[in-house]
Amino acid sequence: MADLDLPEDVIQAQRAYDAADARVQELAAALPASVTVVNGEAAFDEQAMADLIEARSERMRMLEALRDLPWWGTVPSKLDANRQLRSAARG
Repeated sequence: MADLDLPEDVIQAQRAYDAADARVQELAAALPASVTVVNGEAAFDEQAMADLIEARSERMRMLEALRDLPWWGTVPSKLDANRQLRSAARG
């Protein structure tokens, strides 16, 4: 696998996706388990669920923006490119 030329806009798009994904994980972790809500041990928080739904929508927008970049059409292997991009964005 040869090192690819990773344009800054592609790296930034990956970082935006990673941030959106982290936000989804944070909001999901803060919600009570469904079983505790069903058992009456915790209350359903409509605002927290709405925030999670919005965060998931934002994450999908970031993923689509990343995957729609023309750069992907220039790489010999999308799998290798994805690995290198994720490493560069997190490095």
